[in-house]
Amino acid sequence: MFVDARDALRRVLEDEIENETRAVCPAATGVAVEIYIDELGEPRGRLIAVTTAAGSTEDQNEHLVELLAGPLDEWATTAHVASTDIRFHLQPEHR
Repeated sequence: MFVDARDALRRVLEDEIENETRAVCPAATGVAVEIYIDELGEPRGRLIAVTTAAGSTEDQNEHLVELLAGPLDEWATTAHVASTDIRFHLQPEHR
């Protein structure tokens, strides 16, 4: 499998997003993200929900939204157009 620099950056950002999310919500298994284009034409990412084994929660705390704002914006520049979910690699019980 060929991995280019963009794929490698996306994986690094996904690991950062996973670590930051699990620091606040240890049971998280992923996040749902909205990708949109800002007024300057740049892709941006917005946290929609945190997913857990019990389902998804849209009532994420404000701290997590702020914490992930930068990494999600960077991730949006590397994500595939149809990407809306970031699934975490390790299940919470294996961390």
